[in-house]
Amino acid sequence: MSRLRLSLIVFIAFWVSSEKTSFGREPGWQREIVARGRQAERIRSQEIIHRPYRPFHFYGNTIRRLHYRSSGRPTANDIRRSLTVLTNP
Repeated sequence: MSRLRLSLIVFIAFWVSSEKTSFGREPGWQREIVARGRQAERIRSQEIIHRPYRPFHFYGNTIRRLHYRSSGRPTANDIRRSLTVLTNP
């Protein structure tokens, strides 16, 4: 393998792995799917990237994942957390 090819592969590997940097601590999960009253006002007053993750809030959750993880796809852990929040009283 030529030196140029090897250098290119190393560069691409480094670049791809550095894309997953975090910009801060992610918000936690919130049990309520539909917020009401003061809680709804509080959530709406926050920027979308600082709002809590909530089950079935696909758009907001995707925006937060893109911001914090550089990937909009939910992980298996995200799905587990969502199901845990929904099933635990």
